[in-house]
Amino acid sequence: MSKPLEGMRYRVALAAAFISFTTIYIVIAALVRHPLLNDADTFLHISVGEWILQNERLPVVDTFSYTAFGKPWFAVDWLGELALTVAYRAAQWEGVIQLTAITFGLIAGVLAFYLARILRLSVTLSLTLVICVLISPSLLARPVIFSYLLLSIWIVLILEFHDQNWTSTWIYILIPLMLLWANVHASFTFALLVLYIFLCSAIYKAHVQKDAVELKHLFLLMAGVTVSALVTPYGPESALRTLRLMSLPVLSQIDEWAPPNFKQDPIHLGSIVVVFALLAYSGIRLRGARLFTLLLVTVFALGQKRGLGLFGLVAPLILARPIAEWLPALRVQDERDPVTRFARSRTRFIAMVCVGITMVAVIARWTTASEIRPPARILPEKAVAAARIAGVTGHVLNSYRFGGYLIFKGIPVFVDGRVGLYGNRFLRDYFRAMGLRDAGEAARLLRQYNVEWALLVPGEPIAFMLEENEWVRLYKDRYAVVFAKRQ
Repeated sequence: MSKPLEGMRYRVALAAAFISFTTIYIVIAALVRHPLLNDADTFLHISVGEWILQNERLPVVDTFSYTAFGKPWFAVDWLGELALTVAYRAAQWEGVIQLTAITFGLIAGVLAFYLARILRLSVTLSLTLVICVLISPSLLARPVIFSYLLLSIWIVLILEFHDQNWTSTWIYILIPLMLLWANVHASFTFALLVLYIFLCSAIYKAHVQKDAVELKHLFLLMAGVTVSALVTPYGPESALRTLRLMSLPVLSQIDEWAPPNFKQDPIHLGSIVVVFALLAYSGIRLRGARLFTLLLVTVFALGQKRGLGLFGLVAPLILARPIAEWLPALRVQDERDPVTRFARSRTRFIAMVCVGITMVAVIARWTTASEIRPPARILPEKAVAAARIAGVTGHVLNSYRFGGYLIFKGIPVFVDGRVGLYGNRFLRDYFRAMGLRDAGEAARLLRQYNVEWALLVPGEPIAFMLEENEWVRLYKDRYAVVFAKRQ
């Protein structure tokens, strides 16, 4: 066994991992189900995966829209999309839910396994639950769910190597892990940044100590991980896509990329305040890579909603060991804690019970629960059916949230969640038109793309313009309205 893993409380950590996995899986699979499908991009990802399976190749141009048709576009999340598509093929939306719940459970298991080797068992289980609550808004049925699992493993491994040593051959496990991540989700660029921060710190330390062996391992690891990040069907484009995306000013108009509204989200605000209040009160002085990484995830959390999940996951892992060293009562209590002693001596029994409970939950779900579907807010099923019955054809102007479903139904869209494909100028004009900032500009946009019908959210400003221009309203319900140009 490698040095970074020596002396760890494997039995207790395994027990904590099984308990955490089972708890989170049951909560997600049985209780918190519908919110996992509350994102229109789920339709898009499954459609892309279906396209890949049917065509037996990866896309290099857009074929899902008519406004960007033929424009270069790369499915950089292709492996995650294939996983979702296979789950959907196997068991429809129930399969997608099960895959997401299992992945979320694995995240909890990884967190608990790491924390249990640093903190007492009761603190480990409590902190794991808190982290899961903090990251839960980000864990939807999209490839991002797999990136959070990979991020959990990534941060845990880096912290172990950083706190122990970087000379073990186990450090090279990061190379295949990055190879996998680079083909699962575009967030691998964040993982690269974190690794570079820790490697630069380690390289400086090894240079000062004149440790040639460690320097050799560090540079080999840096080169290996960097090269593996480029080993994708699209080469360096997978990494460049993230950089281009983050530079688009229009991102602030898209909900998940917009700055967080802490008046509506006091839980994440409280977590940020608690972290820095604890650091100020305890006098813990974070240095080097830990400090830079904490500041990095804090910047992301304050800048965009998507960053809140990163902070909720990474910050507790970074602070776990320093806080345990500051407050001994939180540390491992092998001999004094009866619960810990039980977990250590009955690990196999706990594992068997957890597996049994999980299997019972799976069987009960498959045999007794009702069919699950995405929420009506992003599923304009009746509206699209009404348009088809009315014989509507031609180009559609769709609300942003309906793009994924239209692609899922094989209808070329005006716009969908692929922000990088459409670009800043197009999306700026689109949002201005939908908000009716200038009626003349909106009318020109409709003419430019020869729009024949519209699928909108009721109450959107452009809907009022269509009614005033005598477009025919074919259908309306609480979530969607359909207009057709008068012939």
